[in-house]
Amino acid sequence: MPANHSPSEEAAEIAEALAHVRDEVRSRPPSRGLTAEEAAARRVSARGQAELHWAVTAERPLLRSPGTAGRVRGAAVAPLKHVVRRLVRWYVEPALDEQRRFNLAILQLVDDLAERAALLEERHDRGERGT
Repeated sequence: MPANHSPSEEAAEIAEALAHVRDEVRSRPPSRGLTAEEAAARRVSARGQAELHWAVTAERPLLRSPGTAGRVRGAAVAPLKHVVRRLVRWYVEPALDEQRRFNLAILQLVDDLAERAALLEERHDRGERGT
């Protein structure tokens, strides 16, 4: 904001911008048109998926192609794949460790935001004001 605005003008501009953002948020359909129960079920499902997959790792089972030829070829290649995975783990694990920490931090932030949103909804329903 330019320096020549008075504090009251700046406060009015901020209040106007905040009102505009509130109007935009309130005009959107909640949870893409889902009912509150459907939206809650979707959040629980998404959280379950996040819990399953947040801890990324390089350790995955070696998969073999179906059929006899695939099993024979897979059996021959499996020891080589095992050795290669152990050799590159030193390179991959630091990045995966960072990803795990990031994923955990994001899940914790989402939980915190969900709690804060629930508290604000509760306050709104009771007609309270405040931060």
